Amino acid sequence: MLRWYPRGAVNDNDNIAMTETNSPSAAGLGADVRDFGAAGDGERDDTAAVQRAIDSVAESGGVVHLPPGRYRVRALRVPAGVSLEGVYSFTSLRSGSWLFCVDTEAPALSLSSGTSVRSLGFYYPEQRWDAERSAPVAYPPTVFVEEGARRVLLRDVFFANVYEAVDADRHHEYLILQNVLGYAVHRGITVDFSTDIDRWTTVHFNMNSMWAVEHADADSFAAWTRRHGTAFTIRRADWLVMFDCFCWGYRTGLRLETSPAGHGAPGGIHVVCCGFDACGVCIDMRDGWGVRVSDTFFVSFNHFAAGTDTDDAAVMVHGGGEFGLKNCRWWGCDRSAALLNCSQSVVEGNGFMDYGRRAEHGDGTYAALLLGRGVHQVSNNQFSGVRHHHLPGDSGDRPVPGARGLVVLEKAEGAVITGNVFTALQGGGLSVEGDADRVALQANLHRRAPAVGAGPSDVVLP
Repeated sequence: MLRWYPRGAVNDNDNIAMTETNSPSAAGLGADVRDFGAAGDGERDDTAAVQRAIDSVAESGGVVHLPPGRYRVRALRVPAGVSLEGVYSFTSLRSGSWLFCVDTEAPALSLSSGTSVRSLGFYYPEQRWDAERSAPVAYPPTVFVEEGARRVLLRDVFFANVYEAVDADRHHEYLILQNVLGYAVHRGITVDFSTDIDRWTTVHFNMNSMWAVEHADADSFAAWTRRHGTAFTIRRADWLVMFDCFCWGYRTGLRLETSPAGHGAPGGIHVVCCGFDACGVCIDMRDGWGVRVSDTFFVSFNHFAAGTDTDDAAVMVHGGGEFGLKNCRWWGCDRSAALLNCSQSVVEGNGFMDYGRRAEHGDGTYAALLLGRGVHQVSNNQFSGVRHHHLPGDSGDRPVPGARGLVVLEKAEGAVITGNVFTALQGGGLSVEGDADRVALQANLHRRAPAVGAGPSDVVLP
C-alpha cells in the first residue's frame, strides 16, 4: 500500500514499477457514512466509521456519501475506484459536508487511481497561530495524490484554512481539478512528475475566503501567507493547462521550477484567463519550456506592508526555454510589469499600464518590460504610464513618475520590436543598453512621451 512520506524522506516505493490500475467492470455500490456510525457533529472521532464506509465499496468501487455535517477525522485512504461525495453548500461551517481534519502526522486524504472527491469542505479546527514560532501549525497536505495514481478528480471542493491543500509531487497522470476554492496558508497546489495532461479549471486561493469560517487568527495567517505562501507550484509536468485560476495575497502566485527530485522541468504549460492579485511576484519562472500565458491579469503589491516583499517585476523569468505573454494586462504594480531572462520570448498584444507605484522620482526607475538574456519578439503592445488604479491622494489619471516603456538590457542577445504604442511615459518609450545593432525597430508609435529610442520608421506624435 502506497503511503505519504514527508518531503525529503526515503520512500520505499520509489523503485516499484507503476502499473495501470483498471477501473472495476461492475457497477460500483454506494455507502452512507452514517450507516457505519459516523456522527458528523465535529466533536466525536469519525475516522473509523468513514474508513469502514470507504472499505465497504473498495472491492467493486463506488460512491461514499457524506450527508451535511462536520466529520472529525484523522488520516483516510481512498483506494482505486472509490469516490467521496458530500453536499456543496459552503456559506459557512454550519452548512454542507465538511471534514474536520486533525492529524498532524499524515494527510487527511490519500487518493489512489480512479478516485474522486466531490462537494466536500476541509477545515482544521485546531489550526492556530503559534506565537512562539510566529507561524501557523504546519499540518501535512490535506489531499495527497499517491505515487503512480492516474485519473484523480477534485470537483466542488473548498479548503478553508489548510496549511497545504493538494500535494501531487509524486508520479501521477490526469489530475483534474474543477471548481476548487478556498485558502491555503502555505501552499495551494504542488505538482511534480506529472507525465500526462493535468487540467485545472476554476482553482482559486484567496485569503478572503476566511470570512466563511470566521477564524480568530485570520489576520495573522494572511500576513504570514503574504510573506511565505505560494498558491501554485509546477515542477515536472507535461502539457498542464490552467484555466480561470486565481490567487490573492500570496508571496508567489505561480512558481515554475525544476523538480528537486530530479524529474525535470515543466514543459508545455498553458496559463489561460487567470488572475494573480496582490502577490509579491505573480509568476516566478526558474525553469521550463513552451510556457504560454494569455488573457491573464497581474497585480503585484503588498496589501499588508506597502513597498516590502515585492519583487522587481510582477512576472519574473529567471531562466528556461521559450516563454510567451499574449493579451495580458497589469495594473497597480509596485515595480515593473515583466522581466524576461530565457532563451527566447514572444510578447504580443499586451497592455502594460499602471506600474511603478513605488517610484518616487522622475528618474526612469521602473520600466514596464525588461528584456534580459535571450532573443525576444515584442509586437502590438500598449505601453502607458496613465494610472488607472488611484492611490490615496491621486487627483485622477496621470503619468506614473519615472515610468518607462521597454528596456533591452545589455545581456539580451537580440530583439525585434514592432507595432507597439508608447503613451504618456515620462522616461520615454524604449531604450537599448549597449550595442543598438542587436535590436530591430519598426513602425512603433510614440505619443505624449519623449521619443527616446525611436527608430527611423517609428511615428512620433505630440
